[in-house]
Amino acid sequence: MGKYQAQVLSQILDGQPAAARGDDACAPRVIFTDPQIAAVGLTLQPALDRGADARAYDVPSSGTAGAAFYGSALRGFSKWMSHLGL
Repeated sequence: MGKYQAQVLSQILDGQPAAARGDDACAPRVIFTDPQIAAVGLTLQPALDRGADARAYDVPSSGTAGAAFYGSALRGFSKWMSHLGL
């Protein structure tokens, strides 16, 4: 989030219109846990509320590329969401 905000600030200081959206829906965010939790964009319900054609999929965390760092017996899930038309 700090890098995102720094980019917006640098645009403002350079005299350019800031590319930030009023609600910061596209700002990346992460929680530094082990394993990490990260997201970019809207979650499913807010995307649906805005009229997006959105779908969410839960996949076992062991089935994601990053799971190789933690071994083959990783528990939990990852939620992938795609939407079009915002």
